[in-house]
Amino acid sequence: GEQQPIYGLQASRISTGEAAASVEALAKTYLAEIYKVQPEGPYALLGWSFGCHLAHEIATLLQQAGEVVSTLILLDGYPLGERYRDRERQDSESLSALFEALTGSVPAESELTVEALRRRLVAQEHPLAVMEPVVFERILAEFREAPRLLAAFTPSRFQGEILFLRAAT
Repeated sequence: GEQQPIYGLQASRISTGEAAASVEALAKTYLAEIYKVQPEGPYALLGWSFGCHLAHEIATLLQQAGEVVSTLILLDGYPLGERYRDRERQDSESLSALFEALTGSVPAESELTVEALRRRLVAQEHPLAVMEPVVFERILAEFREAPRLLAAFTPSRFQGEILFLRAAT
């Protein structure tokens, strides 16, 4: 079959430390990066988790600009904005979710620190074990911030089909 490269977009906070103002602002920043690699369509987009909201928003921005979005794939992302309203995620919740996502196991109470997570990743010889502690802090900040950003976000309408994939539990 035909080969298709995949380009990953990393949260800008990981490198800059700066928080995103909104999902819409983040989508516009990402779209500018996409245009650098591919100035014209058709575009194929894939988003995972929080990235689903970004991919969807980027797809609608592209369509509003008259571009063709041939593919929009969403992996385990849900429109839960209302559930996030007036709800601030605690660091322990964020850290627990991050721990589970990276290690595949639920952390013990005593493991709810960035350093404990890093030690577990080192023990598992995980590829992310080599990251600086500040990067983990920034990833944790992204987890903490996501509910607030999603609560304030109203998606635009995408014209076309979406392939939605849900992870098996």
